[in-house]
Amino acid sequence: NLRVSDFVSPGILAVDPRLDLQSLVDDYFLKYRYSFFPVADNGRYLGIVSLDHFKDLDRGSWATTRVGEVLDPEQEHPLVYPEDPAGKIYFLIMQKGISLVPVLSADGILTAVISRGDFLKIIKKMSAGV
Repeated sequence: NLRVSDFVSPGILAVDPRLDLQSLVDDYFLKYRYSFFPVADNGRYLGIVSLDHFKDLDRGSWATTRVGEVLDPEQEHPLVYPEDPAGKIYFLIMQKGISLVPVLSADGILTAVISRGDFLKIIKKMSAGV
């Protein structure tokens, strides 16, 4: 009877909607190597920004374009809630191939993210009986 809350790691890796795209590339995509990040404004989840947002943008506009101008709204990316069954994470990460899943509270606050790596570490510990 595991829940999403059993897989949540401390710390939230989220992007501010006012961040420019050049900083997003330098400080997030190159540093963490995820293909997308959740976007939150003062904790309130807004959506996802991904590498796909860059394919139609001129590189010269990266410094002046803000994340909030290009993000996908929350309805377009799978989300989970702490009370959801853990099987939902398994389905999204292992079967759908999603590398990072935002975890939201009932009132839309981004409380955590679960990465594929986090999920696999927990599964490995559980199978080892730790």
